[in-house]
Parts: sequence; structure tokens; C-alpha cells
Amino acid sequence: MPRGSSIGPYEIVVRLGAGGMGEVYRARDPRLGREVAIKVLLEGAAPDRDRLRRFISEAKAASALNHPNILTVHEIGETESGPYIVTELVEGQTVREMVVAGALPVSRALDIAIQTAEGIAKAHEAGIIHRDIKPENLMVTRDGYVKILDFGLAKLLRPESVEMGASAASTTKTGMIVGTAGYLSPEQLRGSPADARSDVFSLGIVLYEMIAGENPFHRGNAADIFSAILRDEPTPLRERTTSAGAIAGVTDVPPDLSDAVRRALAKKAEDRFPSARSFTAELKRIRARLDSSASADTVVHSGTSPAAGPRRWWPAAAAAGAALLAAALLLWRRESAPSPPMRLPANVALAVAVLPVADESGDPELSRAGIGKILADAFVQVLSDIPRVYVVSPIRVDQVAQKLGRSVMEAAKDSAFAHRISEKAGATAMLTGSLGRVGKTYVLNASLYELPSDRILQSFRAESQNSDQLLPDLTAGVASMVRQKLGASSAEAAGSSVEKVATGSVEAYAHFVRGKDLSSEGLWKEAIPELQKAIQISPQMAVAWSELGCAYSFFGDDANAQAAQKKAESLLDHANNKERKWIEWSSIWIRSASGDLYCAEGDKFIREFPDDREGYFYTGLGHEYLRGDCEKAIAYYEKAYNLTPNYYPITKAIVDCRLKLKQKDRAIAALKRYRALPWLSEHGRRQADWRLADVQKKG
Repeated sequence: MPRGSSIGPYEIVVRLGAGGMGEVYRARDPRLGREVAIKVLLEGAAPDRDRLRRFISEAKAASALNHPNILTVHEIGETESGPYIVTELVEGQTVREMVVAGALPVSRALDIAIQTAEGIAKAHEAGIIHRDIKPENLMVTRDGYVKILDFGLAKLLRPESVEMGASAASTTKTGMIVGTAGYLSPEQLRGSPADARSDVFSLGIVLYEMIAGENPFHRGNAADIFSAILRDEPTPLRERTTSAGAIAGVTDVPPDLSDAVRRALAKKAEDRFPSARSFTAELKRIRARLDSSASADTVVHSGTSPAAGPRRWWPAAAAAGAALLAAALLLWRRESAPSPPMRLPANVALAVAVLPVADESGDPELSRAGIGKILADAFVQVLSDIPRVYVVSPIRVDQVAQKLGRSVMEAAKDSAFAHRISEKAGATAMLTGSLGRVGKTYVLNASLYELPSDRILQSFRAESQNSDQLLPDLTAGVASMVRQKLGASSAEAAGSSVEKVATGSVEAYAHFVRGKDLSSEGLWKEAIPELQKAIQISPQMAVAWSELGCAYSFFGDDANAQAAQKKAESLLDHANNKERKWIEWSSIWIRSASGDLYCAEGDKFIREFPDDREGYFYTGLGHEYLRGDCEKAIAYYEKAYNLTPNYYPITKAIVDCRLKLKQKDRAIAALKRYRALPWLSEHGRRQADWRLADVQKKG
């Protein structure tokens, strides 16, 4: 396709290459003035129904996912010549191109593997497995982010949600092997059903290859490769070296890393890590240990971009290194001590932890939307309006799960894990449930458990005849169940619906939840369009306007932040009790900027919602920016940190205050404390790396 020609509204700039099932072009979107990538089905392939189905499958699979490590799909279109997919334009190197130049340092390989595992985990939690993880499908951008490409072989994990033949391992013909030789799992080679652990196996091969410089199953031909994957145990990584005789500047690979790769490459799926999330947690633990072992006598890479090449290290002066390490340890002990048990308001009868709902509906649209998480958030919204019920902050619940090395989504189908999370989060009761479907009727079975006894306080069943009414029908049922448990009459128990306090639209709610998740990662730029989409569908959604205002504020767009906040204030009748108080409190800053009044109202909010991170964090911001009291601000920031240590804006605020107080050593110690967290996101870690380098450089 020549330069200057068009595909739909897009103007072709240059052909980038061919891969999978299509050709890829760099193109320009004149409507938005941005460059994009367009993948079109290869000429002559359109009549092949199987190829066309896989092409559309890739588009749908990728478009259902929103994660910084997964290629973003902007649009799916079709012209006379066939269908096309429009994605973000990613510039950088594939892992294949990087490995061709030689084995990577352990730190670099770990960084790439962790980001990849996080993206895969997100896909798995949305019910999608990739099935073709290989170096060619992993792009490392110029700023160091990994992007997972090519979902052309992806399939939904839930077999009832896609049409399949006798073998769940194939998207083409029954029993056909799909994937790339050298990166297939044993079960894929046998044509057996493949699940999330197949992607773990493939990623294990990629990690091995990045460190050793060679695929562990490399042989002379495809038949020998397949035989090796099925039968041969790869040489342990710690017994391998590069051609230079060493890996990443050390004499051997750390034993725990070698063991983790060995486990990922287990022949039997049940012997591997049970999920990409658990593989991620182990790799992060290893990296944190490696980082901490070097912190006493090294300074972190201070380049402006992690894509500048392998991480560089400069020796620090011994005395200075010892002093900083001592300061970090002191901060860890004194300022990161476990937070005390949550002090609930006196009138609370139940402190409820709401866990994700197990999605057993078999509805692919609901699965892609993430209905299990949507329902949990919707239940939080309606339960927050019930007198004498305290809903444990979902952020706190998620944080407890991360500290345990797992995703909170795993609690949907693991009752023991759900119990453990809820109890550690300070709840006296937990709400769990499953969503099924009988014919065209959606059925929610939910139970309210007492903690720690696990005694069932109340069980109920709610039904909805169509997906459009799903949220209103089911949330009203949950609210009624809890109200009745607290002694309300049947008439008093009826009422509360998510339509009143949020939205009844699953589509709007899906965008809202994605936006909140991105905000919690500090990805404000990515969160804003998701929240805007939620508001476009449900303009009365006060909670989305409020979240959008916060995202704009952190992104540095004060005008839009104030506009969104004022809109939220005009919609107080469409918010629950907690959200109304949050919006009213936030409005003080905009209306009067009175520091004393703002911080006093913040203290009231904290007394009513003692486990809410935002209460402590924003009160701290009031003390810092409205009252100019950094010492007082730090006290609030530290309480917020104890609730959710991995939320980078809190650490950034602590560092800013320490620097204003001329306490550089303590600022550096706070950043090192943050970086040592084993469950840290890649985005947060990069922000901390860059800030630490900047603080150290300024001397």
C-alpha cells in the first residue's frame, strides 16, 4: 500500500512490516492529529474464513484489555479490501532484537519479564490467554515499557463463552497446534486444553533466553524442539553462562531466580506457578532482594530513561552509603510499622469486606467487561448508604491481597483466601457471591459471612431477566439482604439501587472501574479517557465526575479538575453517603482554599472512614499546600502510606515535604523504602527510580 493512500479515514505513511496474519502500516489520523499503527489482513487471506475469524478474534481480545503493558486498540474497521485494526503506535525494540545482540543483564531481564507477567495477568483476569508469548511479540518502548503484541491466537479461558471444537487448545481446526515452535507448552503440543499456565511456561522460556542468550529447547529442527519441550529438562540457569563467562556482572544467576524459571518450565501444568500473578509476585520478590543487597554500596541508575540501555550503577562513598542505609532502616522500622487495628465508628454493626463476584455466567460480553469486579464495586456503592454498615475500603482489601502475593480477583473462587483477606483488612463480615445464568435469566447467589467464625449470617438469590437491568436488579437485592440482617422490615429493606448512587449501565461501570484502576496505578493520562467514556454514557454518575476531577488534578490540568469537581457537586443527589461527604469536603478547597477549615473537615472524614487512604492523603495535602505545615502533612502522609504503601503519590508527597524541610537523607530513605516493596507496579517503580536519581544528583 503506497504512501499517501488511505484506509478508512487514516492516511498511510509507511509500511512497517508483516506479522501474524496481516501487514502493519504507520498511519496518521487527521481527525485527532496523531500517528497510529494499522494492521490489515494480508492480501488474499480474506476468503479464508479461519484466518478472518482469527484476525477479528485478535481485535476483540486486545480491545477488551486496558493495561499499560498491553497494546491499546483504538478501533476495528473494514473497507472493501477487508478488515483492519487500529492501535497505538509503539516505537522501540522487540525482545528478539535485543537478545540477538546478546544476553541481557539479570536486572534488565527481570524488568521485562515482570512487566510482561503483569500484562498477561491482566489478560487472564479478563478471561483471555495469549498462547503465543515469544520475544517477537514483546516490544520494549523507548521509555522502557513492555507492550505485549499480537493477540491473534488468543482464546477465552471460559469454554462456554466461545465456539470451540473438541480441543480447547485450538482457534483453528480441532487438535491443531497453534503457537510458535520453541515457545509452546507441553499441553499445547499435545493438542490438550491450554489455560493460563501455558502462558506462564512460554514466558519462562523467554526469561531463560533473555538471561542465557539461548532458548533452553533450541534444537536443529521443529521435531527435535517439540521432543525437547515434551521430554528434556533444561539446564538450570545458574549452570549457564554467556559467552563472556558471566551473566549481568555476577559469577552466576541467583539460585532463587534459577528455581523460579525451573518452576515456570515444569512439564506438568500443576507443577508451575498457578497464575501469572503469582509468577509476577515471585519475580518481584527476587528483584527486591537483589536491589536491597546492592543498596548499601550502590546508587540507583540515574539516566533520564530506563530505555537508555542496561542499568548502570555507580559506587557510592562507603560512609554515605552506610548512613543512607541506616536512615532507610530507621524509617522502615519507625514509619512503616504495621498500622493499628481499624477503629470503627461507635454506631457500626457490621464492617463488611466486599469481594469480587465469581463470573460463571458464560456471557462473553460480561466477561470482557469484568462483571465480577463491576458487581463488587456496585455493591460497595449501595451498601455505603445503609445505616450502621461500614464498608471496608476496597483499596484496603486490594492492598491486603497484594501483600499476600496474590490478586484480589483470585478471592472470587477461593473462599479461604477471601476469608483471609477480609479478616486481615479488619472486617467483621464478608460478602461473596457468584453470577450464573439459567437460560436467559442471570442468577446471583450471595452470602454474608460473619468473621472470624465463617458462620453464614444471610444468604439470598437475586435474578435479572436481561443484562441491561443486571446492576439495578442485583444491587437492590444485596442491599435488601443486608438491611434485613440488621433488623429492618421488608418495606424498609427494599429500595437501594446502584442507579441512584452510580449507574445502572454495565458499559459505563466498566469504563469507570478501568479508570479507577488506572488512577490507582498513578496512570492519570490513561485514566482520564476511561472516566470520560463512563460520563458520556451516564452523565449523572457523580462518583465518576469526582474521580475524573482527581485524575485531572494529578495530571496538572487544574481548570478541568475544578470543572469536574463542580459538576460532581451539582450531582450530590446521585451519590452515596460517603461520596457526598467526599465531594462536599473537596469543594472547600475550590471555593475558599481555607486551610484550617479544609483540614478540620478532613479530620471529620477520617473519623467516619478510618481506613480510607484518601482521607489521610488529602488532609496531608491541605496541611502542606494550604497551611504550609510540612511536619503535620508528613504525619498524615505516613498514615496513608501504612494503608497503601504502593501508591506512589503518597511517597512523592513525603519526599517533597522532606526536601522542603532540608531533610534530603530522609527523602532518599523514603524513596528506597518505596522501591523495596515486593508488590510494586512497574509504573510506580519507574517514577521512584527517576525521582531518586534526581534527588541524589542535586547533591
